[in-house]
Amino acid sequence: PALGILPVINAGRLRLWGIEVEGTVRLIRNLTISASLGYLNAEYRSFDDTRANGCNVAGRIVCEPAFAPPFTGRLGADYVLPVGSGTLTFGGEARFVDAHFLSVDNRRPALFEDGYSIANAYVQYD
Repeated sequence: PALGILPVINAGRLRLWGIEVEGTVRLIRNLTISASLGYLNAEYRSFDDTRANGCNVAGRIVCEPAFAPPFTGRLGADYVLPVGSGTLTFGGEARFVDAHFLSVDNRRPALFEDGYSIANAYVQYD
């Protein structure tokens, strides 16, 4: 079997702050709408590990933290119908995740993920 080595890169210092807002509203008796919006500010404050492929250029940090999409959002809805002694729910949601790096040292293009949206729908009987 092949032997893999996973190097650990130490960025030094990282500052994170953000805000998330979520809400739910029942528009009519059987219809519920929910939404959320998030903002994340992630920034390396020091980056001294020389193995990081040029994150610190002449004393200026040029890399962005991994797995830190600046914006995320979600919008969902559920509609519930009474059916006999149970309920039938129709629901769905759409989510958005902004572009972000998948590596500490911002290797492109293989370890960069473009922003994406995903939608789901379901029918459920309880």
